[in-house]
Amino acid sequence: MSRTLRRIAAFLPRHAAFAALAPMERRLLDAAPADGPAPVFMLGLPRSGTTLAVDLLVSRYRMAYLSTLANRLWRVPAAATRLGARTIRGYQGKFESSYGHISAWGAPNEGGEVWKSWYDESKTLTEADVPGVDAERIRRTIWSVTHTLGGSFISKNVMHGLHMRFLDTLFPGCLFVEIRRAQHEVARSLLRARRDFGGESGMREWISIRPPGHERYLDADPVTQVCAQIVLTQGHIRRDALAFGPSRHFVIDYAHLCASPREVLDGFEAFYRAGTGAELERRESELPDLSRSSGKKVNSEQEQQILAELARLGALHGEAA
Repeated sequence: MSRTLRRIAAFLPRHAAFAALAPMERRLLDAAPADGPAPVFMLGLPRSGTTLAVDLLVSRYRMAYLSTLANRLWRVPAAATRLGARTIRGYQGKFESSYGHISAWGAPNEGGEVWKSWYDESKTLTEADVPGVDAERIRRTIWSVTHTLGGSFISKNVMHGLHMRFLDTLFPGCLFVEIRRAQHEVARSLLRARRDFGGESGMREWISIRPPGHERYLDADPVTQVCAQIVLTQGHIRRDALAFGPSRHFVIDYAHLCASPREVLDGFEAFYRAGTGAELERRESELPDLSRSSGKKVNSEQEQQILAELARLGALHGEAA
């Protein structure tokens, strides 16, 4: 990345960078293609392994995405991508992250600031919400990033799980990839995240996705809250995914991904080929040997509470663990 771009990204006040790059952003969006290859939206439970999965995919295949740089300069993501294209194209994953964030300017990013600038991503959105957003700007930004970087566009963001029908209307024919991890492992990790972010006093603070129905659990204890978050989110995704079927909804099991990354990525490649009729361009990269952790253990009493709550809530909401 050039010295000027580093200065813009890291040191200049963001409003100054936005103003400086706004004319370039307008030119790029005006010149963006009207369409592009089917984008891929990756979703799943928070703490389920979506960051590892997207890091593996962009390291093995030539794909376009919203980078850490684009998210930093969220009002001008197309311009940020164009200026940082060499760094982004040259990115190779180290397969390490901290709560979903990879520490590299060219790394794939959830793009939360970008998506939030377009719509309220915390709500459940459907096709009925598309007329209320600037759909043309969203599409042109994605196609500009795709054109700049090449390959198919991929976006990893657990909030996409609330927006499958909305995204399908914005990008007809798009593909969905869902990462699934054992529910009790996700629950452990979510509880640990609450403690890491807020300490004991922050254990009741909700983290990440708020699925429909979560309101009834806002006053519950932390274990019940995270178990409800898991059951309700997974249920919502599964119900929406029925509309797309296996030709457009691909499920990656986290344990399988860690044990056999090559096999899983080959499966994704076949899914992409069948869904789009196009081939993914492989990059010259080696897949890592991944050692899977089942997550740090919690005390036996809390572990039993997690398992009991997952079973109870799964039965209550019609969702098996």
